[in-house]
Amino acid sequence: MAAELGLSKLPAAWFHEVDKRNKIFEFVKGDLRLFFFRGQGKQLVVCTTGIRKKTQKVDRLSIQKAINIRNRYEQAVRRNTLEVDTNGTR
Repeated sequence: MAAELGLSKLPAAWFHEVDKRNKIFEFVKGDLRLFFFRGQGKQLVVCTTGIRKKTQKVDRLSIQKAINIRNRYEQAVRRNTLEVDTNGTR
């Protein structure tokens, strides 16, 4: 559904921003969380980590992992060294 409609058309209950400074978001479904950021041109969603949330506390480790992945992604885009693995072999 997100691929067809874009994030702006999804219900607000499905996702929210968990780190405003670094623009990290999470999809929410029950106790499942999938962290992501918007990629180049904001047309792409890059999923970083998924967890099962067990407490009310924010999982700072997962957010930090997402920030690190975002930083590496942006560096690869700037250097024109971004590689896309469509086979899931990495």
